[in-house]
Amino acid sequence: MKRKQQSGFSLVETVIGVGVMALVITGGLIAIGQATLMSEKSSEQVLADFVLRSEVEALRAADWATVSSHFSTVSSYNDSNPGDSYASLLTFTEQALLDMGLEAEVTSAQLNANNETGKLGFRVLLNWEDRSGKSHAEARVLVITEGGFSADT
Repeated sequence: MKRKQQSGFSLVETVIGVGVMALVITGGLIAIGQATLMSEKSSEQVLADFVLRSEVEALRAADWATVSSHFSTVSSYNDSNPGDSYASLLTFTEQALLDMGLEAEVTSAQLNANNETGKLGFRVLLNWEDRSGKSHAEARVLVITEGGFSADT
């Protein structure tokens, strides 16, 4: 009597197949996790850049009287509270920044070269922590003159 050949997979083949699929799925999940983490970091960086650019543009657009008054406020705050963050920027309040996960510190200096007056320097620094607890900082330095010219770095 002839025996009919059985078709199908053996137990060993099935275990190996499941193992390979598990490795492929695990690798995919790890890649998705890394992509999500990079996306979050990129999003935080873009937000910080947006806030800094907004502040720089607000200072650039302001007239000299506004810039000068902001300078004196920043200077007196820093003199009386060294090392503390300034309470607000021109475009964002402290609470708005905290809601975005950012802290701001604004420092300023009056720049005098060759007995010139009418030059103010501002440094806007943003600090934040990512989900892993790593600290990040980004800053812009802006020089504003009474004549209305300014530059930032």
